Amino acid sequence: MTLLDHVVLQVDNLNAIGDWYDQFVSLAGGTRTFDTPTLIGYALPGQPAQLFFSLATDPGGRQAHLALRVEDEATVRLGHEFATALGAEILHEPRLWPEYAPDYYAVFIRDPAGNNLELKCQASTARPITPARPSQPTDPDTTEKHASLPPSASSARATWPPPSAPGRRSTVTPSS
Repeated sequence: MTLLDHVVLQVDNLNAIGDWYDQFVSLAGGTRTFDTPTLIGYALPGQPAQLFFSLATDPGGRQAHLALRVEDEATVRLGHEFATALGAEILHEPRLWPEYAPDYYAVFIRDPAGNNLELKCQASTARPITPARPSQPTDPDTTEKHASLPPSASSARATWPPPSAPGRRSTVTPSS
């Protein structure tokens, strides 16, 4: 498994950046493989897209979107609990994102520098999971604030990285 899944950079002019990166990515052997009015992506042959550009959602500044691949849904939810315990803004609760792939399960968190951190995995099942909130926007880079769920129990102990993760170093105990 790889650590980095994909990166999304925001731009003001998606057409201009697409024309630019079509040329440069081709030098590395890649091509544009994902193309919507608000998002384009690039990949090497036979690989999933890893480099994306989206239309800027914050005209006064920039936020990067960094997606880390984790082992499973439980680890995605553990990352959500960890971020909640630290008081981080939760952009989108953990859930399936079928608009990306039937088994795409992720949480989106605002890091301390204002970046959009995504923890994602390939879900063990593509069966619908009841979302924590009845309706959520489908743009993971939105700056709209969503209320976060409290940790599953106020005295729960959230450990990050999970005990099975290589290089595990820190333990955070959510405050009561």
